[in-house]
Amino acid sequence: MRSIKNICLILALLCAPFLAPLAPAQQKQKAKAASQPALVQKLDRSKKPPAGPAPQIQLAKPQTFTLPNGMKVFVVTNKKLPRVAFNLVLDYKPILERPFTGYVAMAGDLIGTGTTTRSKDQLDEEVDFLGAFLATTSTGVFVSGLSRHSAKLIDLMADVVLHPSMKEEELAKLKKQQLSALASEKDNAEAISNIVTSKLLFGPNHPFGENDTEETVKKITLEKCKDFYETYYRPNIAYLAIVGDINFVDAKALVEKHFATWQKATVPALDYPVPAAPATTLVAIVDRPTSVQTVINVAQVVDLKPNSPDVIKARLMNDMLGGGSSARLFNNLREKHGWTYGAYSSLTQNKTMGTFEAGASVRNAVTDSAVAELLAEMQKIGKAKVADDELRLSKNSVAGSFVMSLESPQTIANFALNTERNNLAPDFYSSYLKNVEAVTADQVLATAEQYVRPTTCYIIAVGNAAEIGEKLRRFGPISYFDEQGNPTLPPDATKPAPIGVSAGTVLAKYIDAIGGPKAIAKLQDYSLSYEGEVQDFPFELDILSKVGGKYKTTAKVNGNAMSGTVIDGKAAMQKQGGTQKKFEGDELKRELAQSIMFWEAAPEKAKITVTLLGIDKIGDAQAYKVKAMVAENEGWTDYFNTSNGLKIKTIRNSISTQGPITTTFTYADYKPVGGVLFPGKMTISLGPTNIDLSLTKQAANTGLKDKEFEVK
Repeated sequence: MRSIKNICLILALLCAPFLAPLAPAQQKQKAKAASQPALVQKLDRSKKPPAGPAPQIQLAKPQTFTLPNGMKVFVVTNKKLPRVAFNLVLDYKPILERPFTGYVAMAGDLIGTGTTTRSKDQLDEEVDFLGAFLATTSTGVFVSGLSRHSAKLIDLMADVVLHPSMKEEELAKLKKQQLSALASEKDNAEAISNIVTSKLLFGPNHPFGENDTEETVKKITLEKCKDFYETYYRPNIAYLAIVGDINFVDAKALVEKHFATWQKATVPALDYPVPAAPATTLVAIVDRPTSVQTVINVAQVVDLKPNSPDVIKARLMNDMLGGGSSARLFNNLREKHGWTYGAYSSLTQNKTMGTFEAGASVRNAVTDSAVAELLAEMQKIGKAKVADDELRLSKNSVAGSFVMSLESPQTIANFALNTERNNLAPDFYSSYLKNVEAVTADQVLATAEQYVRPTTCYIIAVGNAAEIGEKLRRFGPISYFDEQGNPTLPPDATKPAPIGVSAGTVLAKYIDAIGGPKAIAKLQDYSLSYEGEVQDFPFELDILSKVGGKYKTTAKVNGNAMSGTVIDGKAAMQKQGGTQKKFEGDELKRELAQSIMFWEAAPEKAKITVTLLGIDKIGDAQAYKVKAMVAENEGWTDYFNTSNGLKIKTIRNSISTQGPITTTFTYADYKPVGGVLFPGKMTISLGPTNIDLSLTKQAANTGLKDKEFEVK
């Protein structure tokens, strides 16, 4: 009634200028109204009302108890519907399954194919008769149905958990089904991408890097499945959530009756190598010649545990980057460019190791462009703070999803299980909305910087290698894999060189192409300056060289020297910022060998072993591929144009504390310097960074002093 009066008052005030003079009674009412707060005058419809405080969620606390055998039980009573669900969850560390990869999941399915007292048909019939649902996996058992059948439902669950028959004929059926599924996945680009991604991220010696194949499935035995059951189906790692129209006393009695005899045992807790991110971005291609689309996935491992204080911040950050149709990736790749039906990202948390992935399916013609935009969005969210409106939209979305999840009684039980299993704060879920609301743009930025790393990731592309391969090379070194994630040769693998062509003849042709032996003999020193840009900043590379193995490079960004290498013919040192490192051992051999002016004229004197590997296609050119080695694991690869003999590319691999690093140098537009040809244009590629350089200054035989090359 009060609200109606207020509305009438507001309408009267709005209409006042258009009404006749007020009667005395109305004048009194007007005077009274004037003493009231001026509601209309304070209402500014151009401004959004400020958001209210996040509500404190009042979650019902499950009633809990623990059996003497260690099984923990959570009971959530909800009488809205006459139904009940029993969810048994086993909590064990991942299992490395090779060479029987796939047996753990198969054992989980096998557990539900009958018991020692019920055949599979009998079990299925009882479940159907009750109108129930029963499912078994390697991580537990779930059964649900009408609450009046609670005793029968838990009896079925207990029989499956405690007395599985696990027969050979049922295993044979499951293996046949899995082999059929694997056969269908051979043509599924998404499935292939998932397999290769897992293998690259975690490696073959980690459970998360395994995938089952026809070979491993055929090796699975009944003994392996039984061994899994005997080892891991144990109450001391089990959690049972009971949700529905059942009270605590009855639930406790049923659990004690059916699971008290379940015997506990020690469960293995194996540890595995912690997967590391690559030192630079690497490209992995799976060739599917008939594909007109490419499945792209940009992936990396992240150390994000479920109980990390970054979980909510990471959820919001990923929601804005690629969580849905209003996120940046979707708006960029679909709405702006029209390259895909959808582009998304995910940031998963895991007690072992989480992952970040971002991807889309696009036409082959725009694969490299799509990758560039994916990486650009990943970089952008870690470089600049998100706008307030964008953050507000994300908070509303995440909070809304959380509130909607509360409509399911099962959610309360899941919250309790997660809190217990993942060692979450007791108020993690009750304070969830408050913590979502408290996240700031600065925190989102810091979270993105930590968990989204576009310069140290894998780019997995499943598509037509002939159409996408060379285009993706600008993002990093390319490796090729088959559908199972095993390394393979590129589709246009190196071809054999013609008879009579050797590494020596290729190098001799190169020397002739740049001027000949007499011209290079006259060159005692040279100075080259190349200029370009790196991330919108001016970049300069100065190169000094002198006979006797003296060599010096200086890289400048925006006029400031950032890094360089100096070699005096006997020692070599690298400078990076304020630090410096002297090369030793095989690395020193490599630096000394490459510093020799025109080592190609006499590789044996430089102690370089050269091998002609064949002919590769580099861009539009055919090139001789020559491997140069100074030690077992130190060397580089040069490519020489088969037509004119000029060097067009060098690939140099080196090892850092973060793993292998590949740097690619591409040469073009040769120009004379002191009678010898040098590249007028050069591109340096390191991961996703490509620096295009042009020769701007050159000089020859200027009498460079030895002090220019001192290694201090």
